[in-house]
Amino acid sequence: MKVILTQDEKLVNFDNVMSITTLVGEYGDNQAYALVAQPYGVDDEDFEHWIQLGIYETEEKAAAVFLSMQKCIRDNVKSLFEMPLDVEEK
Repeated sequence: MKVILTQDEKLVNFDNVMSITTLVGEYGDNQAYALVAQPYGVDDEDFEHWIQLGIYETEEKAAAVFLSMQKCIRDNVKSLFEMPLDVEEK
């Protein structure tokens, strides 16, 4: 069993997820990139019931996390994937 730990520390059972994708939207006054999971049984357009996994400032950061998640799942490396926080670069 694979489990995803979201940025707000909720556990999501990967077996209950139909798809994971990136959505672009506003977060505060800025554009943001959210990795979200569509649970089985939830319509494609019913975003209110999708699960927010993590929010990132740039498309590049979101893509890097998505690739890391894919590798973890594909390689069966560990049973828990923790969504990294979007740490501001200094």
